[in-house]
Amino acid sequence: MLCASDSVKTMTVVQDTLEGISLLQVEGPLRTPVNSWLLDEVEARLFRGERRLVINLAGVTDIDAAGVGELARAYNVAAAAGATLRITHATRRVRVVLQRLGLFELLNEDA
Repeated sequence: MLCASDSVKTMTVVQDTLEGISLLQVEGPLRTPVNSWLLDEVEARLFRGERRLVINLAGVTDIDAAGVGELARAYNVAAAAGATLRITHATRRVRVVLQRLGLFELLNEDA
């Protein structure tokens, strides 16, 4: 389990791989100040050759523009590497924010 820095004490990223899908479970707020823990983990998995990434957002309690930017950067890095990155189990709060920005359909695993 990865724990974020002191600036984002409550965000953790839990890692797992199941049936060729690399699962990252994010818990806590995804908001300012956002560090690069999530993006770093996505890049590490891409470096290991993993090409199907899913970020479980069920445990994300809040998201702001910085958190949305971190998800968008992760998506773009994955796409540039020829990988897919999707989100799943977004809470209502997260889903509403991403829908308003037109990103939910792009990132949602079930879309």
